[in-house]
Amino acid sequence: MEKTAEDIAGKLKELIDEKGPGYLADYPYEVFKELTESGRADRKTAGSILYCLVSGIGDRPVQGLDRQGFTDRLLSACSLNQEMADRLSGIFALLWSEENLSSWEQKAGRGLSDFLGEDLEVNWKGYAVWDTGGGSVDCHYEADIILSPGEKAGEDEEIRGLLLKNPFIQKDDLQKLFREKLTDYLDGEFDSYCNADDYYQPCVEDFFLEDCIERWCRKNGFEVISCEGSGYDDDFQSDFRGKWY
Repeated sequence: MEKTAEDIAGKLKELIDEKGPGYLADYPYEVFKELTESGRADRKTAGSILYCLVSGIGDRPVQGLDRQGFTDRLLSACSLNQEMADRLSGIFALLWSEENLSSWEQKAGRGLSDFLGEDLEVNWKGYAVWDTGGGSVDCHYEADIILSPGEKAGEDEEIRGLLLKNPFIQKDDLQKLFREKLTDYLDGEFDSYCNADDYYQPCVEDFFLEDCIERWCRKNGFEVISCEGSGYDDDFQSDFRGKWY
C-alpha cells in the first residue's frame, strides 16, 4: 500500500532527530531499510529516495529552488518519471520545512549543554585477580562516585567528534561515554594495584580510590562531589587439589 508523503517525511524526520542531519547522506541504504522495514514507505518510493540520496539530492535543504525547480532537478539528475519526481519533491519539501529547520537549529548542541549542567553518577565495580602461580586471590572493590563536569569536559576530543557527526546527540549518550572512560581507567588502576607485588597479597581495602578519581578529574575536566567505596577479597585459593603421594 502506498504511504502518504506525511508518513514518509515523518519517518525521515525521526531518523534525523535521532541520528543527526548528516545521516541521510552518510547512510542512504540504512535509510532505505528503515523506511521499508518500519512500513512507513512502500518499496518503490523508498527505492527512489535511496537513488536520490546516493546521487546527493534530497539529503539537505536546497537553497534557491522552488518546488517546481526541485522537481525538475529530480527529473534530470535521477531519471525519475514525472509522477515520482512530484511525489519525492513533496516529501522533501515537508522534510526540509522551515519548521523542521528551526527545530533542528534549536536542538543542535542541547545535549552537550544538558550534560554540562548535570552531575555524573557512576557506580563502579572493580575486579582483579592476584595470582602467585600456585594459587590466586579474587579482589573486589565497589564505589559510588558523583562528579560535576566543567567546561573542559565539553572540549573532550571524543565529544567533539561525536558532535561533529551528530550535533543532536543526547545527554545520556555523553554521560555513557564518560562512565565508560572512568570505568576503564579505574579497572586498569585496580588491576595494577592488586598485581603490584608478586609475593605479597594486596590489601584490597587500601586501594587509593580517591587519588585515582582526583587524577582522572584533573585530566578530564571534572570536579569530585562525592566518592565512597570499599573492597574485599575471597581469600587465597590454592591451585593444588588433593594429596601428594
